Amino acid sequence: RTALVTGASAGIGAALAREFASHGFNLVLTARRADRLETLAADLCSTYGCSVHVVVADLADPGAPARIFADVAAAGIHVDALVNNAGYGLTGSFIDSSWQSHADFIQVMVTAVADLTYRFLPGMMDRRRGWILNFASVAAFARSRSPQLATTRAPKTSASSSSARNIKGGRSNPFRSMYPTPASPSIGTPEDTRSAMSR
Repeated sequence: RTALVTGASAGIGAALAREFASHGFNLVLTARRADRLETLAADLCSTYGCSVHVVVADLADPGAPARIFADVAAAGIHVDALVNNAGYGLTGSFIDSSWQSHADFIQVMVTAVADLTYRFLPGMMDRRRGWILNFASVAAFARSRSPQLATTRAPKTSASSSSARNIKGGRSNPFRSMYPTPASPSIGTPEDTRSAMSR
């Protein structure tokens, strides 16, 4: 089994990569910082004996999801778990940032999530097994004056919930969809994630 983790160079992404590796998954790690990815890949290979494929990509680039998918396909890798973890925040008011900053933000937080899911989901459906984890934020559940939060965190959570219902379908469907956030411990708890990994 192979898990693809975005934003894997540090923080939650690196921790998730380690968690998957400890459960016997091979990995595809993608982020912007090649040096950190290579260091993590070497550590995971040494510690867990797993195979790690590194794809350096910036999800702010609209062409990045297609290139990631093509790279993985060219390597003959089948992705069984897609972890849409990459994300960041913008500070200040809406007009304090350039439109390009907002466009990049929406691309990473919303469009790339949908794009990667659209590309990797068909293979999971063909193989009748797969996992999709979309990591959102506590901000998705809170009232906020920030347009950045309104246009990214909440749609990511809402889209994840809708996708989970649409993908799951009947009770016999083998897919597991989770959208864990700090504000909703009943959705995607560490125990839920570990249970899904073991299936």
